Amino acid sequence: GRALLAYGALASLLGLAAGSRWLAASGALALALLLADAASLAALARGRVRFRPLRPSVQLPRGSEAEAVLVPEGRLWGDVAVPGASAEEIGGAVVVRARLARAGARAISSVLLRRRSPLRLAEAEAEAPVRPPLELVAYPVAPAALAPLLYAGAGRLLAFPGSPLPPLVG
Repeated sequence: GRALLAYGALASLLGLAAGSRWLAASGALALALLLADAASLAALARGRVRFRPLRPSVQLPRGSEAEAVLVPEGRLWGDVAVPGASAEEIGGAVVVRARLARAGARAISSVLLRRRSPLRLAEAEAEAPVRPPLELVAYPVAPAALAPLLYAGAGRLLAFPGSPLPPLVG
């Protein structure tokens, strides 16, 4: 894109200065091509889109892969990306997959839309909000070796959600 812009401007100026109509015309043609290509992108990127999660929160054990669906409110006009996760468009919705390596929570509050122009000379990028933000929660999992330490006097095994041992009721 920049090389074509530089060529168009330089060829037009040199063509006009040297009196070469052919050089000036080729420079003007390059500039017109670049402007038409960029204008097609600008028309696409003008439409605002925001996302709404189907479920506001996904809660899984640490080490799991979370999958959530974001529904667009507006027209999707480009490729989607979510920082720290993989995202793909499937049937008009965006499916986000993220590995929950550590216990804790993280929020996804925006989706990046990116599209290249038909001639690949320009690129448009916009950030679309996710309202309400999608919460990905990974809770800790108690190892089986710690189960005797978690035994309570009332006859219950206090285990974290997702523990491989079921609670004992006495």
